[in-house]
Amino acid sequence: MSTLSRLLIFRSGAIGDFILATPVLHALRKYRPEARVTLYCHSRMAALVLAGKLADEVESIDSIGVSRLFVQDADPGKQWQELVQSADEVISLLHDPDGIVRDNLVRAAAKRVICGSPLVGSGHAADWLMRPLAEMGIPVTVPAVPSLRLPEDLVARGREVISNLLPVHGPAGQGCPALPSSLPRHERRGAGKTTGAGNSRVVII
Repeated sequence: MSTLSRLLIFRSGAIGDFILATPVLHALRKYRPEARVTLYCHSRMAALVLAGKLADEVESIDSIGVSRLFVQDADPGKQWQELVQSADEVISLLHDPDGIVRDNLVRAAAKRVICGSPLVGSGHAADWLMRPLAEMGIPVTVPAVPSLRLPEDLVARGREVISNLLPVHGPAGQGCPALPSSLPRHERRGAGKTTGAGNSRVVII
């Protein structure tokens, strides 16, 4: 049985980048069930992370402490150093071509630092992001399937919202239906945006 008590994970990017990293978080939950997981990511992902029980804590990747990691030979500060030292393993999925982030984590006296580039070298992005887990002795299965397991009440609410949307898939003439003529002209030109028409909600993808 592992004696790990805390994991720090760094993953930047928007919703798509977060979803691609869910296999990593699921694997850590499965093979490190006793560990307290703190995830540094975009603050807008916090609700999804906590609802899906992918981490115990969520902190903003845009915090001052994290930004210092990208400054060569930066002073991490006492509070940040204590945080890093409290973790048994630190997993960085940040873009770090010059190794500055890794070096700063080591300088902050991290017990163990495991890094994986978010830039995909081969295969699917979800499979690529799983590779660093092999250093932890965690089995890496391929293909990795991104998934977000939310409580049923949240899933039901999401389905209700989607059922009330008027889907418009793209510009007509490319195998997609034309925009409804009832939409105002300026809204029909707003491809790629969420807009409104009377009491209807329209999502243009």
